[in-house]
Amino acid sequence: MIIGKISWSSKIGRERTEAPFFPDNSTHEKQKSGVAPGTLKMKSMKIETNDVKTAKIWLHFAGFFGCFVIGGIVAAIPRMVMKDTAGLVFLSESARIPLTITAFYFYAKYFIKYPLNEIVLDNRHTRIFTWFIIALLFPASTLFLFYITGNLTLATPGIDFRLDSVTGLFIWGFGMSLATGVVEEVFVRGYLYNLFKIKYRSWMAFLIPALFFTALHLGAVGSFLNVVQLFVAGLLVSFLFTMVYLYSKSIWNAGIVHAVWNIFFLGKIISFESSSSKLKEAIISFNVGNNDLINGGKTGIDCSLPAILVYLSAGIILWILYKRMAGRSLPGQPGPAC
Repeated sequence: MIIGKISWSSKIGRERTEAPFFPDNSTHEKQKSGVAPGTLKMKSMKIETNDVKTAKIWLHFAGFFGCFVIGGIVAAIPRMVMKDTAGLVFLSESARIPLTITAFYFYAKYFIKYPLNEIVLDNRHTRIFTWFIIALLFPASTLFLFYITGNLTLATPGIDFRLDSVTGLFIWGFGMSLATGVVEEVFVRGYLYNLFKIKYRSWMAFLIPALFFTALHLGAVGSFLNVVQLFVAGLLVSFLFTMVYLYSKSIWNAGIVHAVWNIFFLGKIISFESSSSKLKEAIISFNVGNNDLINGGKTGIDCSLPAILVYLSAGIILWILYKRMAGRSLPGQPGPAC
């Protein structure tokens, strides 16, 4: 794999040298030293951003979106022609991960003259167990905030507790949660973020995919309040997932965090009932009160006030840690990773 330092000239003619996962930093720009002994020697390349046309970047955005859609459609074909059982959903959603990522890989390889695959799919810093434990803290903190404010009570479960019912719902929910988390992170925070970073500054490369990610969930809104909640929550959860990616230097860690969040809040395994949302079929069900501002209303607990506070606080903590890490690491050096 060709991983590491990528040099290019900015729009104002200033040469920047930075590792793909580190922010712009004038101190880093001035350092021309090689890779420290014992670390991976990285290959560099030069790209003139003045030569990268804006229209081409957006065309590639459409190309990656097409891969995202096609991967989902192909994986869903068995569910279109066969009975939609829990096992079939699990297999279909599991297949969506390699199908979609393979489509991304070949599109980037043959249509983009930039090492996106090497940057995005690098798994040297993937720490599944570590980030699984960290990921549990986010939904746990959200539920704790609901509990201490008196907005979390156990509701009547939507199913009987037969083993086949519980197993089926768990398999169904786990498959959808895992596939959605991994695929969306590889797509939005992986390929799109690094695609837009070719042309734009880091903050813009974050903002465009974050707005797109938010727009993907517009189908859940039911009022103007829901639109505001979705917009705020969408940007902040994108900030959190992006910081997981940047700090840990692995998109797979961000996928783990996203998947664990989905397991708690996507439904099938745990369901949340409010005045605006009906009780869904799930293994465990909770009532989260009747205040739509607090519980997220029709947009769900993902856009609730406790969830927004968790996104913001966790994202800021990771951002601070990331800035400190970037300050200690030379361009092109791996630096510490969780």
